[in-house]
Amino acid sequence: AEASPAAARRGGGETRRLGIVGAALFALAASSYLLTELPLGGWALPLALAFAWAKATLIAWHFMELRTARTSVRAAVAIALLLLALLVGLS
Repeated sequence: AEASPAAARRGGGETRRLGIVGAALFALAASSYLLTELPLGGWALPLALAFAWAKATLIAWHFMELRTARTSVRAAVAIALLLLALLVGLS
């Protein structure tokens, strides 16, 4: 059975969106690798963590589909992240 034109448009948009997100992840990974060659001093760790946070956010939001998840799922993820921050902060 053929998909309707509306479904075809949605599917094409999804593929395009995932391609853009994949390209952004590749660019972030390449940038974080290239930054290891620069003498950043005290900025090395904050920049590395910022790149890691950006990549993790893209993966969770798009590939794990948190952008379309129910509110209860989003709340569970938020609580898990808060508990992780608490554990890191107390150690």
